[in-house]
Amino acid sequence: MRTAKGHRLAWSELARAREGVAALELALLAPTLLLLLMGMFDLAQLAYTTMEVNAAANAGVQYVYANGCSSTSGIASAITGATSLTVQASPSPVCSVSQCVASDSLTAAPSSGNCASGEPPGSFATVSAQASYTPVAPWSSLLFPTTLTASSTIRYK
Repeated sequence: MRTAKGHRLAWSELARAREGVAALELALLAPTLLLLLMGMFDLAQLAYTTMEVNAAANAGVQYVYANGCSSTSGIASAITGATSLTVQASPSPVCSVSQCVASDSLTAAPSSGNCASGEPPGSFATVSAQASYTPVAPWSSLLFPTTLTASSTIRYK
């Protein structure tokens, strides 16, 4: 390698030269940092979409609590109107009467008397909300689900 005056640089001088090292380091690390940033953005967007789907399902059970379970179209409107995302009431709301709570599930009430817990049988509604999630980076769709679902159950009587 020659300098402007035509002198040859020794290998030892070339090894000690530090011009452009920062630019080289940035060029090597920038793609990795960009991928990490895109992954963090996708993860944050997934968390936001999950919270919005849960809020939509909760809006559906709030509608049932205030208005009863007779209007499935009203429940669906409450779900779709709860967020700016495109959320569907899917599957359709399930309204059941004369049910008892047993651990984390609903069971049919006995033909007479109270439930095993001593509570009287009640009417329950289970509302589900569903939304699609599209990641920014196409590679992250391998890691994240593309359809998010949430459901809420309420005793309304």
